[in-house]
Amino acid sequence: MFYIITTASSILVIIGWTSIRKINEKVKNMIEEKTSKTIKEYEIRMSAFEDNLSKRALQVKQNEQEILNMNAIHSLWLRASQDSTPSGKLEIYDEILEIRSNDIEALTFKSDAVLDLGEANWSLKLANHALEIDNTYANAFYQRAKVYAVLKQEDNAVHDLEKAISLNEDYVVQIENEKVFKDNLNINSMKRLLS
Repeated sequence: MFYIITTASSILVIIGWTSIRKINEKVKNMIEEKTSKTIKEYEIRMSAFEDNLSKRALQVKQNEQEILNMNAIHSLWLRASQDSTPSGKLEIYDEILEIRSNDIEALTFKSDAVLDLGEANWSLKLANHALEIDNTYANAFYQRAKVYAVLKQEDNAVHDLEKAISLNEDYVVQIENEKVFKDNLNINSMKRLLS
């Protein structure tokens, strides 16, 4: 009986030991799998976080550059308002266009300065370029109308003035006071525009 109990105990110990070892291995494997899965999820999250951080840093740099550009442009506009010569203004508008090549306002004001220098065809190209960028910018239509008036293209000038007035009614007052229109447009055309 003693031998039977000893043998049975030994068998149970061996089976138990194997079971405990298997359980231990299974627990280790489960822990390793969960740890590995957690590490992968963490790596994915960190990668997404790093990408987001890089995008934000780039955005901050772009915003910083835009602020610097805006300050420079603002300073140039102040200089242009103080300069009384068309050639001096022209240089300043060129500086603005170096910073922001498609600045509609700078193109339009450059067109006006060029017209003051007697370069009507160049002025027309600049006004057309401004309208290619934004065909709802009233000042570009107004400027192009001035050029057309100088070039004695009254129908085109009147058409552009009508467009400028439709976009901004304040141009009626400017048309009344603009020497270029008084000198180059028919009185009937002027009356029709101002009525």
